[in-house]
Amino acid sequence: MSFVKLKKIFKAWTEYDPKIMSVLTDKCARETKVGRLANLGIKILFAFLLPIKKIRHRIQMLLGTQQQEMKLFPLEGSLHTAAVKNYTLPRILIVAELSIPQCTRYRVFQKKKAFESLGFEVMIVSFTEYKKCLGLLPLCRAVLFYRTPLWPVVRALLEECKRQSIVTIYDIDDLVFDVEEYTRHPVLRDMSAAQREAVLVGARAYRDCLAMADHAIASTEVLANFMRKYCQGQVFVLENALDDLSLDVCALTEGLVRTDYPDKIMIGYGSGTKSHDQDFALVSPALASLMREDSRIHLVIHGYLNLSKDFQGLEARIQRVPFLEAREYLAAVSQFDINLAPLVANIFNDAKSNIKFIEAAVVGVPSVVSPANSFLDVAIDNETALIATSISEWRAALGRLVESKELRQKLGRNARQAVQAKYSPDKTTEHLAKILSDLSITPIDESLKARRRVLLVNCLFSPSSFGGATLVVEQLARNLINTMEVGVFTLNQFEQLEDYGLIRYTACQAQVFSVRFPIERFDTINWNDPRMDQVFSDVISAFKPDVIHFHAVQGIGAGSVKVAKNSGAKVIITMHDAWWLCERQFMMMPTGAWCGQTAIDVRTCVSKCSSDSGLTYKRYFNLRAAVDLADAVLAPS
Repeated sequence: MSFVKLKKIFKAWTEYDPKIMSVLTDKCARETKVGRLANLGIKILFAFLLPIKKIRHRIQMLLGTQQQEMKLFPLEGSLHTAAVKNYTLPRILIVAELSIPQCTRYRVFQKKKAFESLGFEVMIVSFTEYKKCLGLLPLCRAVLFYRTPLWPVVRALLEECKRQSIVTIYDIDDLVFDVEEYTRHPVLRDMSAAQREAVLVGARAYRDCLAMADHAIASTEVLANFMRKYCQGQVFVLENALDDLSLDVCALTEGLVRTDYPDKIMIGYGSGTKSHDQDFALVSPALASLMREDSRIHLVIHGYLNLSKDFQGLEARIQRVPFLEAREYLAAVSQFDINLAPLVANIFNDAKSNIKFIEAAVVGVPSVVSPANSFLDVAIDNETALIATSISEWRAALGRLVESKELRQKLGRNARQAVQAKYSPDKTTEHLAKILSDLSITPIDESLKARRRVLLVNCLFSPSSFGGATLVVEQLARNLINTMEVGVFTLNQFEQLEDYGLIRYTACQAQVFSVRFPIERFDTINWNDPRMDQVFSDVISAFKPDVIHFHAVQGIGAGSVKVAKNSGAKVIITMHDAWWLCERQFMMMPTGAWCGQTAIDVRTCVSKCSSDSGLTYKRYFNLRAAVDLADAVLAPS
């Protein structure tokens, strides 16, 4: 044996999952004498090498190299680079920054609803959950990355999508990726040099992630134009819009007359982040002046805002409300008489969406807005809103609304109708459908099956080429590849995946669908695992085999046979040993002697071998029922 091969074996063992120890211990107690000796030798080797791994781990911690310990890709060499065909489900994965609730609602959950309306299944995962994301990629038709920085794990996911021919789309709703423009943002002027650099590092990470994706979606046309500087593919616009929650609150508030403060004029402002002080400063002098002149005017501030000295002495008529959930916030906005939406005139704000206007409009509240680009798409002066730029214009607009209830009602009514027509969920779905059509992403797989497809099912497959059944399956894959499409469903113990996570690769010229199996539960679920059945069902739906050929399925389970039969495929079972018939797999009693049966009688099994008669009966009848479903059963003897 060559030194290189020894080194590979040594590396594999030192990186192996410690949970294998429990399985080895069980095997040493249950197998034949020869088997027990072999497994004991493996156990001793494992026990010797595991401390070496722990020592290496400690050294890496001391040297500060531990972050590089886990490889992001489970596959190496040709397995990682070989072409993978795109067998997928009508499934979209959204990998997202989920820490900003209002952004998540408009850019993530609104898209989820639209995708579902178009017939897709949608999964949402935080970009920080790398293992979960990696395991969900293989059967997805496309992956949407929302506001993700190009951290190593995100780069790895994007590279894995490219390897598996999965379309990637980058979505963002702020001009936080253009470093040149971001340096001009007023907020950065108040930061220290270290803080500014930290923010710009983040901007570069957003920019690089955008550049690495196949295509992109922006929330405004201004933002889309900036994204086209970096994205090599197509850039689309899908605006923030109304959703079911908005329409629910709209229905509840439509026609209602506010009676809680009949003698007060409630002017409201919502701030979802801490960066709006300069925006609100545009209206501060005018609003404070009016409040001093008219004691009916009260100011309601939702969220974060530092008020200027203009409001000193007016504190008794200023109400502050902490951050609310979306439904409660919209209900609170419905109690405003006037909504404020000031924005400093700069390109950064022109790239923003008009959500401050939409949220007030949907509940019939009139707004005074700055002439920002996105506001002008729907805010028409004196029809759906009042538009103000200077302090005098803000004062005049607010004064008109304070004095005229009829004007407030007219603008609120018109604004509600305008946003319902332009930003309805149906419109969002319609726009998304056009985007997906342009990218040839459809919920129906329209690819023609040029050749018949066979799915081979075995608990091991390359690179885990171990055992007679595995060698047979690998050779069978090579022999069949010239006449049909060959897929393989198998198991793995890749540490980069969560349990039941899936990865696709090409080996022996076959398309391999490999699932991480929870090995610590091997004895309890190796013949019956409903979660594995679900993954298997998804793979069948994606690969669409004509024939499904089962071999050694320990860990995959006999329930997969029923799943296969229900798919309409022809089902073949090859019995490489007695696992389908015997709980101990080789018809050997605990003493190491043959049990003497030539035809299985489960009562004999219970009397001679079983430690749990109920489990023995359950296993026997379930596996027998599975075998009876097969269209053909093959055996070597």
